[in-house]
Amino acid sequence: MRSLVSTLATMATVVGLIACESNGPADPALQFARISLNQRSVDVGVDEQQQLTLSSTEPGSSVTWQVTNPSVATVSSTGVVSGRHIGTTMVIAAAKKSSDTATIVVHTPITSLAFPYELTTLALGNSSQLSFYAYDKSGKVVQFTPGSGKWTSLSPGIVSVSNIGVATGRSL
Repeated sequence: MRSLVSTLATMATVVGLIACESNGPADPALQFARISLNQRSVDVGVDEQQQLTLSSTEPGSSVTWQVTNPSVATVSSTGVVSGRHIGTTMVIAAAKKSSDTATIVVHTPITSLAFPYELTTLALGNSSQLSFYAYDKSGKVVQFTPGSGKWTSLSPGIVSVSNIGVATGRSL
């Protein structure tokens, strides 16, 4: 009987706590807004900058910013990320009891592209793999893995281009 009364008293306490918290904490000081970054992943070039933005913070709260690998990128007190060396790091934004992170990928900035051909003839229904050269600001060729880059056709009804750069003749 004693254990039944003890169990009922425990259940009543738990139900009471749940009921009190259903409308938020009794102490308003315990409430806090969840901090949230608008970007989950950011690409930035070496010696380039990008502003990170928050979609929510508690009004009037200060946000602290830090990176996990400052040799790859740095972050200012206002959330501006600066690329330093090629690599990957994480940025952490924190305010009171909440934090959020974004992956930062630092790459070589591309300043120009060149195609190794002036004209390609493509028969109706046939396909051809396209390629390009990318150059950094000093004129050096930047190496890419096959299929990197974003391909698109200005006239997809005439020539379509796949996401890996395969062009196919569609119509005349």
